[in-house]
Amino acid sequence: MIAEVNDGRVANRNEFRLDQADAQNLAHVLHQLGVKVVICGAVSRQLELTLLSEGFELSAHICGPVEEVLAAYLEGRLEGNEYRMPGCCGRRRHSRNRLHCHRRNDGGTR
Repeated sequence: MIAEVNDGRVANRNEFRLDQADAQNLAHVLHQLGVKVVICGAVSRQLELTLLSEGFELSAHICGPVEEVLAAYLEGRLEGNEYRMPGCCGRRRHSRNRLHCHRRNDGGTR
């Protein structure tokens, strides 16, 4: 789903089928559609790096009902643990920076 947001509200939404297997092609299509922010669940490292390098804002490892996730994004509440995918291995950052999986000295995750 692609939601157009104006003044903190959803102005329009459309569903698209994105079949591009190549990260570069997917980023190109998203640019053509006017996408600036990508909120997703699992994302490959290649796609993550491509989206970030192409200037997209990325919030990955997010799950939940679409309407709730969208409302949380609009209200600035998406970064809490409430919408983190189960088993997500680390802290996410909602930014143009790389997402990180921090490891403890004993080899576990935090």
